[in-house]
Amino acid sequence: MAGALLGPVPLPVLLGLHGSGRAGHPVNGATEDYNVVSTVVYGILLAAAVYLIYTGFKKRGIAIDLHYIIALIRSSCSAP
Repeated sequence: MAGALLGPVPLPVLLGLHGSGRAGHPVNGATEDYNVVSTVVYGILLAAAVYLIYTGFKKRGIAIDLHYIIALIRSSCSAP
């Protein structure tokens, strides 16, 4: 599927096995650390995904139980 979206991508690049892009190795001076831009972008993508799932459920008439979702979030955030 990635090849269909990006065009022909060599397998080592697709799997992250090429030498210059490994984790911790700078590529053109940029590293793969956490930063504000990537955090904001991932937050926007998460919000868009939640919105699309919610509207899809609403369109199909699937009820969302808010108490169940809150219980899932609490149980996933609790320490083992």
